[in-house]
Amino acid sequence: MINHNNNILKWNGIRIVGHLVKVDKEDKIDKLLGTFYDLLNCGKLITAGNTIAALADIVLAKPQYTEKITEELLKVENYDYDTIECRNIVIGHVINALNLYFCQISDIYIIIPFLYRQTNNSRNATSKKAQKFLKKINAKFNMKNK
Repeated sequence: MINHNNNILKWNGIRIVGHLVKVDKEDKIDKLLGTFYDLLNCGKLITAGNTIAALADIVLAKPQYTEKITEELLKVENYDYDTIECRNIVIGHVINALNLYFCQISDIYIIIPFLYRQTNNSRNATSKKAQKFLKKINAKFNMKNK
């Protein structure tokens, strides 16, 4: 269903895979990750948003994918979506996903430049998410703003 022409079926398929990864004892998700990464760059807000949520589910269930998925999520700020506002909403979804699993990221400094850039995002909600997440990271790791 992930590659289905019907968007509703595609979105549901994406989310179902994200939920089922918890019981994926044979690491079948390996074969789908490339497709998921491609869906981040499909230009469509809802498809990307569902993919981001599913990728966060995958990281939470299978921490061995944390670094690669984080790397792929950070690329969304350079992707084109239907509108700039759609791109900014997708970036907000990435911030939410990173926030869910940030304690699993071995090098937290990899996400900080992304978050700092997003504090100036033209979408107020996305900017506030970035600011709030940076405060959380600062409190957790006793970091100084630079």
